[in-house]
Amino acid sequence: MQRDSTGYRSLSEVIFTFIALILYGAVATMYPYLPPLFGFMLALLVITQKRYLIPILIFLLFFETEHNHFIFSTWLFAFLYIRFILPMIMNIIDCKKCIIVITVIAGYLLFYGLNHLIYFILGDTFISIDMTLLIFYIVAETLLAVLLL
Repeated sequence: MQRDSTGYRSLSEVIFTFIALILYGAVATMYPYLPPLFGFMLALLVITQKRYLIPILIFLLFFETEHNHFIFSTWLFAFLYIRFILPMIMNIIDCKKCIIVITVIAGYLLFYGLNHLIYFILGDTFISIDMTLLIFYIVAETLLAVLLL
């Protein structure tokens, strides 16, 4: 019986890609003009339909620890977004690229809104966010997601 190595190659490509993305996340914390790829990962999670769930959740865990967000807040947001908000969007819009754009934009805005709500409930002050930098991240990741996904 002969084994086919194409399955191993595709698995190793996925693993190396996500290792590179985690390393990119570490570099993005040092250089603030590099987008952190939060919206891109959320769009990838929406498009692939749980195919790369574990690597994306690991990346999101690294994202929240590097950017000082509450632990598992990205997981909570991804669950709420995919379970409640995405079905409403998909009922209205049938265009795949439009859903990607809306996911990246809504991902950033609603995630920071959720974090602001968590900080408010706990009585803490929210991290100040530079709005021009946030808009730059949204535009850059929207273009990246539309081109690659």
